[in-house]
Amino acid sequence: MLDLDDPGLLPNFLEIEDQPSAQDIKAMIDDWVPWNLMYATLHEPQYENSLYGPWNTLLSAIFPHRRQFVIKPQALLRRVVEEDLSDQDISIGSYEGRHESRTLPGHEDERLLPDFAPCKFQQVWADEDRSLIAERTYKLLCILELKRNAAFAGHARSQIITYVRRSQYHPNRQEPIFGYLVLGKTIQKFGMLGPLVAGPMGDAVDLNSREGRVYIDELCQLSADNWN
Repeated sequence: MLDLDDPGLLPNFLEIEDQPSAQDIKAMIDDWVPWNLMYATLHEPQYENSLYGPWNTLLSAIFPHRRQFVIKPQALLRRVVEEDLSDQDISIGSYEGRHESRTLPGHEDERLLPDFAPCKFQQVWADEDRSLIAERTYKLLCILELKRNAAFAGHARSQIITYVRRSQYHPNRQEPIFGYLVLGKTIQKFGMLGPLVAGPMGDAVDLNSREGRVYIDELCQLSADNWN
């Protein structure tokens, strides 16, 4: 069995690099990656699963694993509970939120599963010489929800709004945090419009249009901002 405290298995220190620009990151993406995504949306896919591979590939290119980014598919957004629960009734999640402990009877309520969540891997060291990791956490960077077309646009918008609102309660997150709703070949951005209100930040636009490419630029900038 692997010993996670074995020094040979500990993650490498993330070496500080000059922060790239969004355009630098776009230039790192192989041409076939966006082409593959455009091809998947050329004709309306029969199943939204047809979009998962191309989008996962694009996100992995924008958020490369060598900079300790993680693309979480079906990322679990658990409900953050109130502070008045006793310590034995709570657990701390990957994004440092307080959640119902798995030892409590019954099923945990209101678990949300957005299609993709790019995150930044982070480790908390137990000692000064960084020879032992006390815990591993993730910084939640954004949310993506995919649908094959606009047939269920109303339901999809309700979903992404719920995801964005839920993400506000997770302490270890990008601030501000946004959600992106992909309906086939269109993309729309969502964010917080007030303390408790989430909604669209603009209209849905063609992913291959100038306006649509702005959102890809935003994702590249998000990667750059969390590069080190």
